[in-house]
Amino acid sequence: MKCVSVFLHCLFIAGSVASQDLRTDSELTKKDELVPRWSHERSTCFLNSHSIQTLDRLAGPRDLIIIVSHAAAGERKSIGKRRLFNARLFLTAITTKARPVERILITEGEMSSGRGYLDFFVAGSLEYRVYLAKNRDFLVQPCVTEKPCSEPDSKRYYPCR
Repeated sequence: MKCVSVFLHCLFIAGSVASQDLRTDSELTKKDELVPRWSHERSTCFLNSHSIQTLDRLAGPRDLIIIVSHAAAGERKSIGKRRLFNARLFLTAITTKARPVERILITEGEMSSGRGYLDFFVAGSLEYRVYLAKNRDFLVQPCVTEKPCSEPDSKRYYPCR
């Protein structure tokens, strides 16, 4: 009887593992890349700010937000850190909830063969991706158009920092 129950248990495990479609990293292909819930091909200050505020509203107060910067080949070495800095500062200082810094994890990911981009994960799911022009900062509010870096708050962010 013990053999039968062990056999049935193994069948149950095998069936649930097979249904998960497990693959190793070497078996992943381009079509298997993570696909965000929404993304923007162009990056503007107003669009970035609005998207981050939307993302912040979607996330629960205790949800972890992970931001991953993927620099493009040939970009400045510091650009990934600058983009991450602006995104985290905006989430912690400007958004309506003023998310605690402990609820935001930032990291640099693999280099992108195309354009550089930022990925935003909420509670482990890729929610948002924004593509950035080569060597451009991730610009967020305050968005200034006439005199760049003239607003006092703008001095907190790159490139005005």
